[in-house]
Amino acid sequence: MPGKLSCSTLERLRAVDWIGDWNSGCLRARSRRLLMREYLRRAALWAQAYSSETAWPFFDVTDYVDPNFRLPSELATELDEVLSSIASYSIRKTCLGAVRLAWLQDQKSATLPDLADLYEPLILFYERGGEFLSDGAGFLELTGVSIKPLSLHDNLRTTPFLTLGHATLDALDADAS
Repeated sequence: MPGKLSCSTLERLRAVDWIGDWNSGCLRARSRRLLMREYLRRAALWAQAYSSETAWPFFDVTDYVDPNFRLPSELATELDEVLSSIASYSIRKTCLGAVRLAWLQDQKSATLPDLADLYEPLILFYERGGEFLSDGAGFLELTGVSIKPLSLHDNLRTTPFLTLGHATLDALDADAS
């Protein structure tokens, strides 16, 4: 039986409008840019903690936490249904990682580092406007704004943004209007 955190994570991903509405995405461009930057920072920390720098930035950290880890078949089937509607490999990989890490946390079967939740900023990003796209020049198109990701080492030094509440993110977007 799936745990509370893994079920919640799966339901949040199931509710995302993956293609997203252009206008809605543009109205939330500031918060989405900040959430992506925060995810990249956290991903750099987790990659460093698990010596998985070559997999950074869009990876499933559970492959490094416990290489033999498997989701229970019921949860894996439900997750596969969600992932089948997502075109981007990077997004599928991070959604897989989010649910798998949540399951590990539910089971308390692995000792995890004392780091901020890896996937929370990215799930919020998805909830606030759907997917992102990677272009051939190394930029990420976040709907309404493009960013050039910093290197892993530069992301390790970026200032954290730890206030990820909806009210804070909405206020950030309202300031941009």
